[in-house]
Amino acid sequence: MEHVSNLSIPPALTWGELTSEPFLRAFADEVGVTLEDLEVGQEQDRSVARMGWSFDPDIPGVPELAKRFLPARVRLDWAQSWAALDADDSAAGRLDVVLQGRPGATAVGECALAPAADGSVLRTSTRTSTELPFPLAGRIESLIDSELIGWIVTVQARVLVRRTTA
Repeated sequence: MEHVSNLSIPPALTWGELTSEPFLRAFADEVGVTLEDLEVGQEQDRSVARMGWSFDPDIPGVPELAKRFLPARVRLDWAQSWAALDADDSAAGRLDVVLQGRPGATAVGECALAPAADGSVLRTSTRTSTELPFPLAGRIESLIDSELIGWIVTVQARVLVRRTTA
């Protein structure tokens, strides 16, 4: 599924925030999760951010159907990495989201940050897989990808804009 955020901020500012600790803390707060661990740094030629979240499945954004299969406390690991901005102010990234426990789910995605006339565009194309049996798996995977990951990416964009335009 493709998630697109049109941001009113330039790519360099967006890129700098995506793996900064203050942004990631604000992002986790806005999602409404408990931030259990946070790591930012460099790995080879990429900026990397990893966060472990725990949350009650009743927070906004969790699909209703998925809630029936989740434990009382959910652990989610979020990792996003970014290559440096190129000469065109564009960058490629990767997103990995793992929902721990039973049933588990994994969302993997390719990210792209590019300049736009009024700021930048952040695209994230994701694919989710679960440990549930067919045909239930397909429905849950689609809901997690469109609703949960889509909602989290929307929150990410909202926090980016708020932090950089305030």
